[in-house]
Amino acid sequence: MIANLNAAARFLRERDDVTGRVGTMGWCFGGGVALTYALGGEDHEATAIFYGSLVTDPEILGSIDHEVYGSFAENDGGIPPEQVNEFVAALRAAGIDNDVHIDDEVNHGFWLRIDGNPELRSEPGLDAWRRLKGYLRRTLSD
Repeated sequence: MIANLNAAARFLRERDDVTGRVGTMGWCFGGGVALTYALGGEDHEATAIFYGSLVTDPEILGSIDHEVYGSFAENDGGIPPEQVNEFVAALRAAGIDNDVHIDDEVNHGFWLRIDGNPELRSEPGLDAWRRLKGYLRRTLSD
């Protein structure tokens, strides 16, 4: 998986129609993949995690050299807020800037399934979208 992502990053960096800055982004299992790439992939500038599995050891996270974005849900049984808070504490202990947020009253997948409960999920989904766009501007823009 890392080798495939390294090849994709090299391909992107060689194109003239992009900035040359590369980021990974993933939801659920893909969030864990994005974090895995941040820990073991070639240099890149951004990692965005949505509900992905986490690492809470500052020594391991210390290999990341860029800001990390994360969007999580308070009512996520698979990735509970306590684990997200441990992840944030470990990022801070490793000196890694981050924009990690736990949205209240929503569950796993809220960002992708706003139409399932628009009254509850619209505002957290819009907030996550705004934060993500700001993160991508900070990390991937020229």
